[in-house]
Amino acid sequence: MRETASGLCSVATSSDALVAAAEFALGIEEIARRTRGLVATIGAMHVSPGAANVIPGEVTHTLDVRHADVRVRRQALMASGRLATQIAERRGIAARHLIDEHGGGGADAHAGDAAVDPGEEVGRR
Repeated sequence: MRETASGLCSVATSSDALVAAAEFALGIEEIARRTRGLVATIGAMHVSPGAANVIPGEVTHTLDVRHADVRVRRQALMASGRLATQIAERRGIAARHLIDEHGGGGADAHAGDAAVDPGEEVGRR
């Protein structure tokens, strides 16, 4: 986590975790839009440190991905991991992408923590 007083760096040079999380959310929306029957929702987000004059150093969030076909759901989850890694590498931030799968066909899969060490393999537990 690396928060910075906002007056000390410009937006162009900052590694703002919230901006990266917003980019991730828009990317997830696009993945869901391109995949028939896929529902993907970021339902909760926590920004730290949460002060108005500090560039966020860490964001954690949930991602709920649903599809009747478990293979399509898993492909979407893998795509979300690649997206998180690409954003992290481009923005020079760390990210962690964890997958916690529940059940079969219609059950949901949750992926959390916007914050993936670039190049780290997507973990399953």
